[in-house]
Amino acid sequence: MKLLAVQMTKYPLLFPCDTEEMAVHTPVQGCIGCGKCVKKMQCTYDDEVNQAASFRFDAIVFVTDTYYGSLSKDAKSFLLRLFRSHPDKLSGKPFLLLVYQRKETNLDAGWLQKECEDIFMPFQIEDASHMQEGVQRLQKEASIKRDISNLQRKTDFIR
Repeated sequence: MKLLAVQMTKYPLLFPCDTEEMAVHTPVQGCIGCGKCVKKMQCTYDDEVNQAASFRFDAIVFVTDTYYGSLSKDAKSFLLRLFRSHPDKLSGKPFLLLVYQRKETNLDAGWLQKECEDIFMPFQIEDASHMQEGVQRLQKEASIKRDISNLQRKTDFIR
């Protein structure tokens, strides 16, 4: 399984499997709603968002800090632009959000869960201190997806 790890945090993590790691530098340009991404299937701004989508991966991990129970403005901008401009490359691939939380607060990520559901991405949030369990779960989901797609190809050939 090839993993894309996008890290937008002061405390980068090391991943145990075959990983394309990418550090996102702030500030990240927010979406202006121009709609050009729908036609081009890539964002108008040529920055880290298009770079992340250019990698070949089976699953994506996004590592970030939380501020007052929410993701930073830059993290939200990056994820929204990624999901809206590259749904074809993300569709069906598992997504794990690893967060560093200072206190036991409820993370407000309903908008992110809806974005993932819209493009059929299995979605999971984990505390970064439990990274190992989250990555193992992600690997399992990606291998199940790969097995299902292989079976579909075999049955299409038989028909």
